[in-house]
Amino acid sequence: MRDWSDLKYLLQVARDGSTLAASRALRINQTTVMRRVTALEAELGLTLFEKRRSGYVATEALQQLMPWLEAVESAHRAFDREAEALGRNIAGTVRLTAPDLIVARFVTPVIYQLRMVHPGIRIELVTTDDFLDLTSGDADIAIRAGDAPSEPSLFGRRIVADDRWSVFCSRRYATEIGAPRSAEDLADHNIVAIMDGFYPSPVADWLNAVAAPGRMPVRHNTLGSAFDSVKSGLGVSAAPDIVIYSDDKLVRCFPLDFRTGKELWLLAPERHRNSPHVRAALDLLGSKLPDMFKAALDKRDGPD
Repeated sequence: MRDWSDLKYLLQVARDGSTLAASRALRINQTTVMRRVTALEAELGLTLFEKRRSGYVATEALQQLMPWLEAVESAHRAFDREAEALGRNIAGTVRLTAPDLIVARFVTPVIYQLRMVHPGIRIELVTTDDFLDLTSGDADIAIRAGDAPSEPSLFGRRIVADDRWSVFCSRRYATEIGAPRSAEDLADHNIVAIMDGFYPSPVADWLNAVAAPGRMPVRHNTLGSAFDSVKSGLGVSAAPDIVIYSDDKLVRCFPLDFRTGKELWLLAPERHRNSPHVRAALDLLGSKLPDMFKAALDKRDGPD
């Protein structure tokens, strides 16, 4: 079965009589068009164009193939129209749970895209750091930080392999007070931490341990509210790099010198493997979130 991309390049060159004009119409590099057409000629064992000074002229062999090429193009367009119509008819409610730190910055933009493609899907968003029970129906999809899931009743994919964390502050705080550059510097800074028992993790324990007496003006019960306090200039705290680098008003001060042991997973229960509305949401989240996270982390190599 021929690659439609190759046939599309071939058809466009035949219509335009030029690889340059075809590349502009298809919005790709001219070299790519020339290479793919040449490769297709070699694969078919046919000479499809005469290369003249005036441009590319279809040979008799290509002229005989043109009706079939145009039929393939028509079938491809009909397929796209039908698939789009079917996709827009997908409907249902999807309950999605995700940590509050990533909801506004990453999840809601994808939900907007999902609604544009599938207006019949309604999202119930449960924002929490807790692990809801997907198997019992507390949620249909979870974005979950932690180790690889061990439950055989779940399926999904890892969307962040190493959820690295760093100490951060707001740019205003860095300008007015200065940004700490090591754990030792934290003795001179206010620490925004998490209350005991609300987010058990090495990071929460470490923040409470490094805070100097009298330098913890506020503690929160969620990471998201602690994050907002740091943005307002109340002090410094720790957060995942993907979140810090997604906001230009923040400064990454220094990375934590211990591994958090966290990964980020996109999960759903097996009963939804073939549910059209849940799979539509799951597939879009799975395709968009890794690129969004990568774009944020790519800033890590640049200046803070």
